[in-house]
Amino acid sequence: MRKNWAFIGAIGFVGIFVILPLFLTKGWLHILITMLFNMAYSVGLWVIMRMGYLSFGHAAYIGIGAYASSMLTTMLKVPVFISIPISGLFAALVGLGIGKITLKLRGIYFSITVFAFTEVVRTIWLAFDKPFGGPAGIWDIPRPVLFGFKFSSHLSYYFLMLFFMVVVFVFLWVLNKSF
Repeated sequence: MRKNWAFIGAIGFVGIFVILPLFLTKGWLHILITMLFNMAYSVGLWVIMRMGYLSFGHAAYIGIGAYASSMLTTMLKVPVFISIPISGLFAALVGLGIGKITLKLRGIYFSITVFAFTEVVRTIWLAFDKPFGGPAGIWDIPRPVLFGFKFSSHLSYYFLMLFFMVVVFVFLWVLNKSF
């Protein structure tokens, strides 16, 4: 019975997020897009905290994926929806490499080491205008196109982010049930 209520609650939650943007301005949509991104980010942080680690490195991995995706689309002209999974795999490989080192550490030593890695990565991004764009970042990233539909409005980005947030939640829910 409890599982049914959780499922009904999840469907209701997503339903609200599907209907809500139809009544909001661009400013509120931007806030909701940021909120959905941060929800997916925080659920990923929950996974590592559930394993007993306090990680300050998630921003670096998200940034590595974002920079990889933007560099693939701007420099190599890879379509956005192809660059996203490639850049996610690249960030995961970097995480695997850093994890080989940091997962041997415990407690505050793990947290400080991962935080230091994040700061080194951030400093590199800010220091190099080429290829990272320095403090301004990378410009002229093409808008995503899927089956001829160009994502160009706040509403289209909102639904794209809602889709990705639901995918992240479902993946982590299934992962949580496997333990």
